[in-house]
Amino acid sequence: IDDIIDGTVAAMGKCTGFNIYNLGESRPVSVNDLVVEIENALGKKATKEYLPPQPGDVERTYADVTKAARELGYKPSTTIQTGLAKFTAWLRQQP
Repeated sequence: IDDIIDGTVAAMGKCTGFNIYNLGESRPVSVNDLVVEIENALGKKATKEYLPPQPGDVERTYADVTKAARELGYKPSTTIQTGLAKFTAWLRQQP
């Protein structure tokens, strides 16, 4: 979330009209890899049921941050692993 906050603040500071910026992880991550990373962060195995792909399903997702990098100086620095570790640490502290 730190990277997204940095990008959002940078976009707000630019505020010269209506622009759309992609903010997020700039490296592709497959859904399966993301599930493995979540399992690792939580220390638990997910129960998975693989079904045929549905219309609109994506195998990999990432944000093309080229415009945000060029116009805002946006450069995500938090890895999926670090972000999930921070999130799960926060989650475990919630009542």
